[in-house]
Amino acid sequence: MIAKDFLTGGDAAKKEEIKDIGLHKTQQTANVYRMLSHNDIPTSFIDIERPNTI
Repeated sequence: MIAKDFLTGGDAAKKEEIKDIGLHKTQQTANVYRMLSHNDIPTSFIDIERPNTI
């Protein structure tokens, strides 16, 4: 998965480019996967490959 620097709302009716938001979204997603794994819930998550790629 590659997180891009775009944020959408209203079923993508609005779209805004926000610098480095992809980095934050990647870290947030990785944290959720780690929490699930820590609680013995299987996931397909391995690791963050690049700053914006899981």
